[in-house]
Amino acid sequence: MKKWKQYSSIVLTIILVILMVTPVTTKAAAVQSVKFTQSISQLDVGMEYTFAAQKKGIKKSIRFSVSDKKKASINAKTGAFLAKKCGLVKVIAKAGNKKVTKRVLIVGNNVTVTQKHYSKVYKLKKKTYCTITATYPTIAGKDKGIKAVNTAILKSFNTWKKQHSGFLSEAKASVKEQPDVIYGDDASFQITYNRNGFVNILCKGYEYRGGAHGMPYRRNEFYNVKTGRKLDLTDIKSGSSDAIKKEIVTAYSKLINKQPDIYWDNALETVEETSLDQFRWYVTEDGIVIYFDPYELAAYAQGFVEVTIPMN
Repeated sequence: MKKWKQYSSIVLTIILVILMVTPVTTKAAAVQSVKFTQSISQLDVGMEYTFAAQKKGIKKSIRFSVSDKKKASINAKTGAFLAKKCGLVKVIAKAGNKKVTKRVLIVGNNVTVTQKHYSKVYKLKKKTYCTITATYPTIAGKDKGIKAVNTAILKSFNTWKKQHSGFLSEAKASVKEQPDVIYGDDASFQITYNRNGFVNILCKGYEYRGGAHGMPYRRNEFYNVKTGRKLDLTDIKSGSSDAIKKEIVTAYSKLINKQPDIYWDNALETVEETSLDQFRWYVTEDGIVIYFDPYELAAYAQGFVEVTIPMN
């Protein structure tokens, strides 16, 4: 009997040791990977997005914000970005064992954004002398003013197209003298802010007319999506015109004084002499971005010279 107890004790010890060193395996949950048609570069930094997927009553909704434009994937459970190299923004959506077949990208105001693409190539005797491309959004949602906003976007886009008449004439004339130079204009109409019933549409473009480099440009429109009304700087920034102007000048004064050598000697004077309605601006999650074009306050290499002030 004593030997049997000793034997049982030894066997039990061996079993415990085996259990301790044997790895425990669990079956991974079924995960369905789906892809957006937008790349990270087409998503707007600071914007808040919702990924929504639906299949036979099963709904999966994930909110996340874009913190940078590096290629990454998004964790469906936490909404966090995962550092991975992939061509498109990839969302890992889990809905049991059922595949998610429908997906849509929705931005903050429950406004669905669809990107449309425009491209035109101009040739003379089979020789390309100019290319014009653009990407612009159309939005859908329940607010009454969205139709007016879409009309405004389309109007802005058509105005952009029409302005190329002189540009095309110049490009066509240059073919004989500079056959290897191809003129071009590439624009992207981006939504930089979409929250609390307001949407900001920023056109960012790059125009090339030969020479060492082209010229970047911007145009901006800010709307109330409930009414469709286009708003000015004084509509979204509280305070008197003088107070707003002083805030902008103060912000530029601080910026210029940090590195005075990179700005023109009269840079601050240029800011001070600009009337409030002449300042160029757009809105992001961080506030109102005031900017001057390249060459206005500094050399071309400095690009757009910006400051950000709070939005009320």
